[in-house]
Amino acid sequence: LRRDHVDRMLRHVRTGYDIDVLIDVIEPDIAARLSTVLDLWRTHSSFRPHIEVLERAAERFTQQDYISCTSALYPRIEGILRTHHQLRGGGTKPSPKNLSGTAVASKIGNHLSALMPHRFEQYLKEVYFADFDPAAKQIDPSRHSVAHGTVTPSRLDRKAALLGLLVAHQLFYFLENSADGAAPAGQTPGTDPP
Repeated sequence: LRRDHVDRMLRHVRTGYDIDVLIDVIEPDIAARLSTVLDLWRTHSSFRPHIEVLERAAERFTQQDYISCTSALYPRIEGILRTHHQLRGGGTKPSPKNLSGTAVASKIGNHLSALMPHRFEQYLKEVYFADFDPAAKQIDPSRHSVAHGTVTPSRLDRKAALLGLLVAHQLFYFLENSADGAAPAGQTPGTDPP
């Protein structure tokens, strides 16, 4: 997200306003940048095997088909995590906990990182990989609820699609690029995104 978007979100949270009202401002910015984001993802070893699905999810997002975007994107994020886990040697079972830990491993020792690795790992474990109660009236989107087909369809909305795209792009900055040993485009190894 652009710095001004983040600043506005933080002001909303601090003052108790609903940050969801900012979706109208954030969505067009994300849609305008998707082509550039896809170009970056194509350069990354953990994203390349999934690029066709990611391209389709981005296309569906720009067409405001949030159900299709989210339905394709949420399980594919786990695919990216699994690919990265395997490229890193996959010494542990690819469980949600281990995939989340492997995702942030290269940044976890840097407590000054703007990427906030501990928070992102927590987000992956508690929100992205969240379990669900199949008897609940409203089931929020998570990797499990989307992949198991139990998410409440109305929750596969613009916000869910935006969050999926932002999670995927955050992974781009966390995951080491194994193809050529280089950091993602525009990033020096071991540093946060510009």
